[in-house]
Amino acid sequence: KALQESKQLTKQEVKALLQTGLPPSQYPFVLLEWCGIYVMKGLHGDTRKKQTKLFVGGPGLEQNLLQQLTQLRASMFDIDDYRAGRMPLAYVQLVQILVDSLII
Repeated sequence: KALQESKQLTKQEVKALLQTGLPPSQYPFVLLEWCGIYVMKGLHGDTRKKQTKLFVGGPGLEQNLLQQLTQLRASMFDIDDYRAGRMPLAYVQLVQILVDSLII
C-alpha cells in the first residue's frame, strides 16, 4: 500500500499483487518479474495495443537487460541467505570433517 500511496503502483497493480496469494516476502520477486515484462514490451512493442517500441536496441540490449534482471534476482535471494546466516554447504561439511577427526 505504501507503493500505491507514493504513486509507484496503481490500484489495479496492488490488487493484482494481493490476489497472487503469495506471502508478502515474495512480492519483490513479482515486482521484478513485472519489470522484466514491461521492459520486454518496451523493446518489442505491444502488438495487441498496436504500440511501437519504446526502446531502440537490438538483441545485445535485450540480452544485457535480461542478464541484469537475472543478476538482480540472484542478489535478492542472497539477501535472505545472509539474513538467515546460512553458510555454503562445502564449508559446513569441512568443519564437520575437522570436528569428527579431532573427536575420533
